[in-house]
Amino acid sequence: MGFDLIADALGKASGRPSVLSHIAVGTGTTAVAANQTALVTELVRVAATYAHTAGTKVFTITASLPAGTGTGAITEAGVFNASSAGIMLDRVTFPVVNKGADDTLDVTFTFTMS
Repeated sequence: MGFDLIADALGKASGRPSVLSHIAVGTGTTAVAANQTALVTELVRVAATYAHTAGTKVFTITASLPAGTGTGAITEAGVFNASSAGIMLDRVTFPVVNKGADDTLDVTFTFTMS
C-alpha cells in the first residue's frame, strides 16, 4: 500500500518498487480506507508526469485524459506505479465530474511531505 511503497522506495537495497507513473479514474463512491489497493470501479488509467522543485517538500503527479478517454461520471482517482495492477499510493473520492466524450480532464495529485 502507499506507506509500504514509500518505505520500500527509500530503504530497500534491492527489489525497490517502480516509480509512480499512472493516474486512474473511476466511478466508485466507497469511502477511502487505508487498506484499499485499487480503485473501486476503475474506468481508465493513463500515463502521468512527476514534478518536484528541489528544496521543497511538495511533489506532484499529473495526467491528462483526452477527449474520448475516461468518459463518464467520475468520482474517484488514484496514483499507481504501473499501467495495470501495481501499487496504489493514494485514492481520493469527490463529487461527480461528468466527463463527456468531447471533454478533456486534467488530474493533479499534490503531495506535501512533513
